[in-house]
Amino acid sequence: MLDSVPAEPGATGADARRAALMQFRVGADAADPSRLPARLPAPQLVKVPATVSKTWTFDPDGHEEHGTFWSVNGHAYDPDRIDHRPRLGTVERWRLRNASDMTHYVHIHAEQWRTVLRDGKAPPPWEQGLEDTWRLEPGEVVEVAARFEDFTGPFMIHCHMLDHEDHGMMARFDVVPDRRQRR
Repeated sequence: MLDSVPAEPGATGADARRAALMQFRVGADAADPSRLPARLPAPQLVKVPATVSKTWTFDPDGHEEHGTFWSVNGHAYDPDRIDHRPRLGTVERWRLRNASDMTHYVHIHAEQWRTVLRDGKAPPPWEQGLEDTWRLEPGEVVEVAARFEDFTGPFMIHCHMLDHEDHGMMARFDVVPDRRQRR
């Protein structure tokens, strides 16, 4: 049986409880010709800038006329609004902040990111590689860093919870050419 891992006692969030997810029923033995290499390759981790270039806050927000909505930095998603413009070839450090009382799975398009800090401390072992999605419990803050090295254009940062995403918990950032690197 595959079960979800419950949060610490007293923790809040959408996934704080234990739940059965899937049952595996194995029939007959099967051959396994796979072999692990003696040494796995280490990911290329970027050198982390000292300062945070962008903070993304995930929280419900409200408007008298339109009611409550899921937001990033106080805004519902607008495909015509560009919330940040990192330059191609640069390394940026971003802060992901969950200001709500629900769990959010923050996903960033464009690059694989190095987790720098989780709540001001070194990340746990399972977050020391490269990632593009982080589970943020209520009140948690994660800092991440990446180099924008492959493509320019529009990209997204959003909560991977489908109902949060569908109700506007997304933002757009555009990776722009670095005019200083003209050849």
